[in-house]
Amino acid sequence: MVGSLASGRWVELFCGSWASASGHFYGSPASSQWTLLGLLRLLGPARGPPSSMGQLPLRSLTMTSFALRWIGGRRRSVITGLVAGASHPCSIWCFIFSFLQNLSNKILLNAVKEFSPLKLRIGGSLQDKVIYGVDPQQPCTPFVKKKSEMFGFSQGCLPMHRWDELNGFFKKAGAVIIFGLNALNGRVHLPGGSLGGPWNSTNAASFIHYTVNKGYTIHGWELGLWEMGGALLRLLGFCFWAFLWLSSFVAVDAVGASPPAGASKGTAVVDGTTAIAVTDDDFVCATLDWWPPEKCDYGTCSWGLASVLNLNLSNKILLNAVKEFSPLKLRIGGSLQDKVIYGVDPQQPCTPFVKKKSEMFGFSQGCLPMHRWDELNGFFKKAGAVIIFGLNALNGRVHLPGGSLGGPWNSTNAASFIHYTVNKGYTIHGWELGNELSGSGVGARIGADQYAADVISLKKIIDDIYQGFPHKPLVLAPGGFFDASWFNELIKKTKPHSLDAITHHIYNLGAGVDKHLVDKILNPSYLDGEASTFRNLQGILRSAGTSTTAWVGEAGGAYNSGHHLVTDSFVFSFWYLDQLGMSSTYNTKSYCRQSLVGGNYGLLNTATFHPNPDYYSALLWHRLMGSKVLSTNFTGTKSIRAYAHCARESLGITLLLINLSGKTTSQVFVTTASAFTIALKHHIPRTRFNHITRLGRTLAFMREEYHLTAKDGNLHSQAMLLNGNILSVDSEGNFPTLKPMEVDASLPITLAPFSIVFVHIPHFHAPACG
Repeated sequence: MVGSLASGRWVELFCGSWASASGHFYGSPASSQWTLLGLLRLLGPARGPPSSMGQLPLRSLTMTSFALRWIGGRRRSVITGLVAGASHPCSIWCFIFSFLQNLSNKILLNAVKEFSPLKLRIGGSLQDKVIYGVDPQQPCTPFVKKKSEMFGFSQGCLPMHRWDELNGFFKKAGAVIIFGLNALNGRVHLPGGSLGGPWNSTNAASFIHYTVNKGYTIHGWELGLWEMGGALLRLLGFCFWAFLWLSSFVAVDAVGASPPAGASKGTAVVDGTTAIAVTDDDFVCATLDWWPPEKCDYGTCSWGLASVLNLNLSNKILLNAVKEFSPLKLRIGGSLQDKVIYGVDPQQPCTPFVKKKSEMFGFSQGCLPMHRWDELNGFFKKAGAVIIFGLNALNGRVHLPGGSLGGPWNSTNAASFIHYTVNKGYTIHGWELGNELSGSGVGARIGADQYAADVISLKKIIDDIYQGFPHKPLVLAPGGFFDASWFNELIKKTKPHSLDAITHHIYNLGAGVDKHLVDKILNPSYLDGEASTFRNLQGILRSAGTSTTAWVGEAGGAYNSGHHLVTDSFVFSFWYLDQLGMSSTYNTKSYCRQSLVGGNYGLLNTATFHPNPDYYSALLWHRLMGSKVLSTNFTGTKSIRAYAHCARESLGITLLLINLSGKTTSQVFVTTASAFTIALKHHIPRTRFNHITRLGRTLAFMREEYHLTAKDGNLHSQAMLLNGNILSVDSEGNFPTLKPMEVDASLPITLAPFSIVFVHIPHFHAPACG
């Protein structure tokens, strides 16, 4: 029964679950029984009209909600509520009045304020025909009566000035808002009269962005009021709620989800307000070294033909391994870097390294022939690699008392090599001076004052040779182990613009022969220890006020070529990915892994070039983790490591979770106090709507998960599984497709023992991600 408050008459109430305009009801028998049982006066017996001040004598409502409908081009209103004592959740009593267009009406304002608060649901039959006028370049026209259209009306537009007015009213009235979104955008008609195809969320997403940017508080977003074959379909059993909590905790949660037996629970708290750091887009980097086949450690010779001088550049797997990154940053350098002569003078002999125990690092000087440099650059161009080249910084040095080297750098050979490179049209992203000569040095050391002078010299050489180029290569140094006082001195003497990136090396696990490598890798406290290096270096850069950025120029974890079946097996991904995550939070721009190939820590097998597990870990990071780093904390077991970035070239965020425990499965919830995520919570009971094919899948928010585990659960395996499928290169040298599994976003993330998972959550909105 319908009446008008404006007429001064109170109305009788009717009961039903989401009554249609035709008077039909969709709901349980209990709902219909309520309809037949009789009518109540919700406002009490024999009450008069509102007072002259617009005050309403409201009583007796509990769990009240208020629904605003899009009807006939005008908004009409429906107040719905559960009568006190009602035993069935679908026993909804409602009455309708028609003057909501006038937001300045005092009676209307007080009617809402009396509830303190009243929940308002904006939606109705025309909800799925509403366009949101967020684009000022597009027309925004109202509904027009049109008999040929569904419900007899054309599409209509909600102007943003009207949305602003409504939100002003909602705030003044203290209302709690549920907004029903248009779920029909992008649908196509299927045989049988149903609609299919994915939802086109572009206009809705822009509207939600507008709402958030304006600071309007929305309690929930409801997706769709589906219309099938002209009949009104109210999804009672399938209520799609996308809750966007703007000022409190948000969880990707599951209703009634039961954790596996013995599973622990934890929460990853991601702050998406602002990025705490920004990496290079090509953050992942790998190295190519100079070691000859005769390089041996602890009786094992692990380098084979992996040197810059003898690497098989025609191997298809090697080529494709680099191309998969598009691009991969490659740093050419290593211990023998400071013993390399560049064969730019055809009149001078150009001989390879020769094993010589009396020499530093056990080898004589070696020469890079220019024909080999040409071959390398052909490979780099074909593979799409970005090159950092480490120059010999020891030319011209003299031995000083105390074991250090002094005197200025003789840059003649290096300058000729750079000239040759530029004249050939080869693109070099950066030139790095020296390898492990900082602080106490490895094999040799140079004082910070002299090194700064040499860096300035290199900067001048590059400025001169690249004069007129729109982009000049970076200048990097020193490629050594972090020594606070030495690095501080170098930064002070090279600022403001001589040094683009300060590079340091990481081998924090100790010698490759160490029997406790795995224990260190799986120890959260041990992993945390390296954070001080990143933190202290960033402190130096901030204090100096320099434009210099920090890179990890080389990191193999365990020095002296690593350890077979540890640093080239699945277990090393725990260390490697944790390093990528940790270093990025401290504004490290690039992280160069020792090595792409060679030693016992290569991303690729030295003999076959087939990927080791860390190759796939690196590739997934490169493809999924964007450059903007988000503050992430994990509450729960200390065995879980968590890092989050804005997703790369996609919506939302990517979360990296690492489970260092071999005994416990963890269920991880994702929450934030400053950004928000959309969580789907739905049930599909056995109702008349079960015949709608894949309706849940069509409407559901999904996330993408990439679970990494060791083959047969063996941490020392050199084979990695992605979502239970082994990753391998085929006989033609083609790399596998890295396919995620789609998971209902309402479920917690299940992290198996000794596993790693990348989780792309596209519906997680963080302002930092744009």
